[in-house]
Amino acid sequence: MEGGNWEELNTELLVDIFRRVGMESLLLDVPLVCKSWDKASLDPMCWKHLHFPKYIRPCCAWDYILTPYPGRIINEYGHRHYIYCLTEVGCPFPITSFIKFVVKRSHRCATELSLSICCHEKALTYAANECPALKALYVDALEHCSRFLLPSYEKISINPKLLNAWKNLEKLDFGQGMHVNRMIASAIVISQPKLKYLVLQRAIFYKREYLLMILKGCKEIIHLDVRNCISYFYFDAEILKLASQIPVFIYEGSIHCYYG
Repeated sequence: MEGGNWEELNTELLVDIFRRVGMESLLLDVPLVCKSWDKASLDPMCWKHLHFPKYIRPCCAWDYILTPYPGRIINEYGHRHYIYCLTEVGCPFPITSFIKFVVKRSHRCATELSLSICCHEKALTYAANECPALKALYVDALEHCSRFLLPSYEKISINPKLLNAWKNLEKLDFGQGMHVNRMIASAIVISQPKLKYLVLQRAIFYKREYLLMILKGCKEIIHLDVRNCISYFYFDAEILKLASQIPVFIYEGSIHCYYG
């Protein structure tokens, strides 16, 4: 680009570049280069893939010392909100406000969403309303619930009604520790007709029928990961026969527990 300036690059070209650089640079680096880059970074196409850093969480600020990216977020975003008393009660970082701030930039165009651990349900509810075009959703159920220090048998985590907001999901990853009950299984089957990838690692299945609902109801699924799950039933011939119709079915390490 001999004789030219970076700020003179075509806006469409800038947007095509910036949509690949990730959330950190879009928030903390790109806008500071020049006005044209700042303007391009606000284009909704730059915010279609919303991958929040896993370890931004509303706890002690010392947790961020060894995690540079969240640390920068704390300095640049959290500090401003602390000054204006916008942080959440008892939290040094306003994680819900931050998630809303970023999601809003997508202007309802986001197709991928990966949330930080310990996000509040109101942040997920906001995302459900503002990200109708999602095709991939990742929420770590186990980490999410550890925010509230719940005992293992209470780790239900996700409000199944929220799944109704997304009709185009192809990938649904609950991370680890999802408590799969009738409502969750039913919501997955009924509200996600296009689902192709489902991850339920270390999930807790209390009843055999909940897994059968998923196996029978998710007609388009090509990848089901239930490895290391805890079940109160055996993976019997019927379950394995239904699972054999799925190109990738992973259940290694699953544990059968006796429920008296």
